[in-house]
Amino acid sequence: MFYRHLDKEDPLYYQYNRSRILLQEHFGNVKKFRVYSLAIFALGFPLLAILFTASGLVGLAIATLIIATLGAFVSELSGRYLFYRTVVPLGLAGNFFAGNQRH
Repeated sequence: MFYRHLDKEDPLYYQYNRSRILLQEHFGNVKKFRVYSLAIFALGFPLLAILFTASGLVGLAIATLIIATLGAFVSELSGRYLFYRTVVPLGLAGNFFAGNQRH
């Protein structure tokens, strides 16, 4: 949603546009996996576990919650992967004080 309102006059347009291209074109499958897996493992499986618990199937509910926890963890890792792979830095990395140490 954020990338729909990019302004070409913005001084950070190049960085935002590069991030958009990386996210949508190169990592589109990872993004889809992230969204769908989070919905399934963070919403669907816990609701299913509640249903199993209400039905008296406590062992199945525990197994479902373990799978949901592992799946949500993998989904969060894929979100972190997306962030660190698609971010375009706004400035150069380096030591701020390095310029003062040169003679």
